[in-house]
Parts: sequence; C-alpha cells; structure tokens
Amino acid sequence: MDKLIKDGSIRRGRLGVVIQDLSPELAKALGVTADAGAVVSQVNGGSSAADSGLKAGDVIIAVDEDAIQNAAVLRNIVGAHAPSERVQIRFRRGKDELHVQATLSDQDRFPIPEVKKESLQGEGYLSGVVLASPDASNNPEGIADGAIVVAVEDNCAAADAGLQAGDIIVAINQKSIHSPMEVVRTAKQERDVLLLSVRRDGQTRFVAIGS
Repeated sequence: MDKLIKDGSIRRGRLGVVIQDLSPELAKALGVTADAGAVVSQVNGGSSAADSGLKAGDVIIAVDEDAIQNAAVLRNIVGAHAPSERVQIRFRRGKDELHVQATLSDQDRFPIPEVKKESLQGEGYLSGVVLASPDASNNPEGIADGAIVVAVEDNCAAADAGLQAGDIIVAINQKSIHSPMEVVRTAKQERDVLLLSVRRDGQTRFVAIGS
C-alpha cells in the first residue's frame, strides 16, 4: 500500500529465473542434500541471476535472512523487493553451499513455442511416451534439437513425474540432446534417476523420473 501511494504503481523485483519446488527425486538427481528449497531450472540471459553466476540446477535455500521452503516462497520474497535492490542469495550446488549477491531487475516473458509432431515410442523411464522431432520453422525460439512430447499415457512413470504433451526435451542429466532417438537411447540405459530439462510455455524446467 505504501508503495502504491508513493509511486502510483507497484514494481516488483525479478531475479530472472524459472524455478520449481525441490522434490526428493530432484534432490537425488541433482546430488544435493537440502530437504527444502527452490530449484533453478532456467536462468534467463542478461538477467540479474545470470550476472550473479546462478546456474540451472542450483537450489536456492535462503534470500537474505529468509529461508526458502519452496518456489512460491522465493517468488513472494523476491517480489516484495523493488527492481535495483540488492539481495544475498544462499544456495546449494551439488554438495557445496554457496553465496552470491544479486541486483534485482525487471524481467520479460518468453514466447510459447509451436512444433510439428512426428511419432517415436519412448522406452525405459519414458515408456508410455510418444516423442517427435521439433520443427524449427514453426516455433519462435527456433528449437531444432531435442524431442517434443506428443503424448503421455496415464499412470506411466513419466506422467507421474509431471511430463506433459507439448514439452520439448532439450537435455538429459544436464547434457544436451539432439534427437528423439538420442532421448530414447539415454532413457533406456538409465538405471537410477532420469533428469529431463524440458521447455514448457517458453521456459525450461526439470522433470525427474525415477523408480
């Protein structure tokens, strides 16, 4: 209310990341020991997060003196600051606990991609998933590598983990992949946890599929 009276509008700080809740599966896949936090699944180019050195896979556990239990808490705490304010961020990267300072800024949204659908059956952890090759000519981001999820059967491991039709798989276990066939081969060989990086609604998020 004070900000609205003083400035006539409310400007919320942006860190420039896409985040999601830390689950036990994600913690295992990322090799972190935290029980709570917000997982950074994407760092937007040119953002304050990028300038501070945050990376995809980092788990934010505190901002200044405030503990971060989940993604919603991080959004609320960061949004309570105005652009240009500085915050101290404590996070885990693998087994290490690190600190950075970030100057918050405004952040634009990303466009939603569109791709054509060509089918290929997934295997292993991706059993029940139909994959396709992205069509770079039909999506604003120009995605040509990876694989689009055409369909996900109900009650399969991928569906339980939150994988959705329309997701574009761009990396597995934090390594870039380039084709649906490469996705199928990697998923078939994995015996522990399959950590997917997927593009959804123009943003990147993690999906961890385990037994």
